[in-house]
Amino acid sequence: ILGESNMGRPVKIEGLPEHPASQGGTSAMAQASLLDLYDPDRGKGIEYWGDPGSWDDFVIEARGIIDTLRPQQGRGIRILTETVTSPALAAMITQFLEQNPRAVWHQYEPVNSDNARRASMTAFGEFVDTHYAFDKADLVVSLDADFLGSGPAHVRYARDFAKRRDVVDHHEGEEHHELSRLYAIEGSPTITGASADHCLAVRPSRVERIARAIANEFGVRGVAAGSGELSVDEVKWVNAIVEDLKAHRGASIVIAGDRQSPAVHAIAHALNHANQNVGQTVFHTEPVEANPGYQGESLETLLKDMDAGNVEFLLMFDGNPIYNAPKVAGASAEAGDLSFQAALDKVATRAHIALSPNETSEWCHWYIPRAHDLETWGDARAYDGTVSLIQPLIAPFYGGKSPLEVFSALTENEERSAYDVLKGYWESERPSGNFESFWAESLSSGMIVRTQ
Repeated sequence: ILGESNMGRPVKIEGLPEHPASQGGTSAMAQASLLDLYDPDRGKGIEYWGDPGSWDDFVIEARGIIDTLRPQQGRGIRILTETVTSPALAAMITQFLEQNPRAVWHQYEPVNSDNARRASMTAFGEFVDTHYAFDKADLVVSLDADFLGSGPAHVRYARDFAKRRDVVDHHEGEEHHELSRLYAIEGSPTITGASADHCLAVRPSRVERIARAIANEFGVRGVAAGSGELSVDEVKWVNAIVEDLKAHRGASIVIAGDRQSPAVHAIAHALNHANQNVGQTVFHTEPVEANPGYQGESLETLLKDMDAGNVEFLLMFDGNPIYNAPKVAGASAEAGDLSFQAALDKVATRAHIALSPNETSEWCHWYIPRAHDLETWGDARAYDGTVSLIQPLIAPFYGGKSPLEVFSALTENEERSAYDVLKGYWESERPSGNFESFWAESLSSGMIVRTQ
């Protein structure tokens, strides 16, 4: 994204035109992130059990705990973050874990890619990210995937899809020979379904049964038929989709939604492979996540460790697990399943670094306001792997700290600013050549080229 500042104040956000993941477009959520900067409910300062605290006191206490646990190689220390795609932050967390080998890093978001991860492990034996070239697809089959309205790539996908829905190619000045066709099978109304040529509304539980029928009719081996009979309309849909897929080999896309089961994702992979789409309209790459895994299982492990009294220091970044974490079967839970709040009570020291205080912050000893992305330095990978450099437009309103600064304070003898940590990381990644020239060019463009 590209931020605009007026009289020293950020006032507007747009897409960065040169960025391959946005091409100048932006989402409603990105636009709204500007409002978070001026949110009156943001954290106004460091708190210790609701009372004013200081950064120095937090660092002293946290370092003291870490030093105490160092003979045990950091046993009892846990880190909980949301999904991390920042190379610099991942390097800092890795450095912390190297100093404390028995500490554990967990990632959790309530809406995650666990189902897609399980399918990629089944299909390829490893975690992969799957990307789609909608501008090259003559046919798209959506299995409950709102690729035009949600997801990290939907801004680019919407632009690419729109190119194939326009009668005239405005860049070439020529008419398209064929417009793309979209079949959408979905369990609730979406932007993608509203844009489809053919939309079938079904119960979410029916999507997998229909996907299996498509795979069987197409001739994909190893896919069980599934339970339950198809309706007359569903049979017509299956036959029409299979016929269309066979007529567009190497020029079609089958995409599954994140909320669908791993089986649906695996079937989509199988259909794309069988229809020769891989390498043409469908591409598999290494994950952009710094530490990909199953987030649901990771959170469950953390909950059970907390419940068992194995966690002495919990450092949480963003998120609100007391509000949105599911309950799990706890070993010592007295009444039913174990909640995050009940497990958190058994952690000796807990700290929450977040933009605004929430239910989780209220249950922690320390609350540290996080600096907004428009207030600090950092980096992040887009869905296609391109690294963007986060550059501040204004100083932190309330003395907020970035995750880079937090880990610098806990791992290094002398605290460094977020800028120094960021620049130092990329300097270590570019040991040869004129780094200052590379750095100036990257800051000017807002991204690091050729990092897809």
